[in-house]
Amino acid sequence: IIEPTVVSNNIVFNSETVMVLNTSSMVISQLNTSISNIPQTSNNILHDGKLWFQCGVPGHGFELCVSDGSDAWLHTDYVVGMESSNPNQFAIIDGTLICLTEDPIQGGQLTVVNDEGMELLWDHSTGNFDSGIHGDLWVGKSWVYFIADDVNTGLEMYGWAHGQLTDEWIIIH
Repeated sequence: IIEPTVVSNNIVFNSETVMVLNTSSMVISQLNTSISNIPQTSNNILHDGKLWFQCGVPGHGFELCVSDGSDAWLHTDYVVGMESSNPNQFAIIDGTLICLTEDPIQGGQLTVVNDEGMELLWDHSTGNFDSGIHGDLWVGKSWVYFIADDVNTGLEMYGWAHGQLTDEWIIIH
């Protein structure tokens, strides 16, 4: 699921958990014993010298994890407790990492990853409707597109105008 990826001169991959090949010592080891599972439906992305991915952590569910090549850890428990946010469909816009998450009450949401955790960018539909059902996040010059569900129209392609990522957001409906 995590294809061998070079992170800080080590090779990170998964084998039911997150593993690393230290290229200096040629030793393979487990990066973090508390990360118990990498879902088969997840993807990952290399950003700012770190590998970002969805992982299962006991007591937290499936949440956002990160590895710097020498360690791996839970970055954010976006949906606190055993409910899972299932972060997936990662993309980078102007140096900022975004992804789709699944809130068990609010449904699919577009979120931004920052040093402190994750923040909601846009919820495409009120209620518990899925996002990222088919395909990936497609990033265009001014828009991010993804397939999501809605009570009125069913599965459709949604677009969120990202313009330039700053602290002030403009959402066009």
